[in-house]
Amino acid sequence: MKELRKRKGYGGTDFRPAFTWTEENKPRTRVFIYFTDGYGTYPEKYFGDWVTIWVLNNKEIENPKFGYVVRMK
Repeated sequence: MKELRKRKGYGGTDFRPAFTWTEENKPRTRVFIYFTDGYGTYPEKYFGDWVTIWVLNNKEIENPKFGYVVRMK
């Protein structure tokens, strides 16, 4: 965990492909957990029938349009 805390985000992640892939290939998914610094392109719509949990390590990022947010210290 100490090493993970040292890393800083590089930004520009496109979150959409992971959601699309999961929707197409794992339709029985119930929980989708995304660990991120929050910088990137979010899906415009809610995906799938699963619960989305965003684990953000950046306090400056606003909450995504859907899902639950957990802030890491």
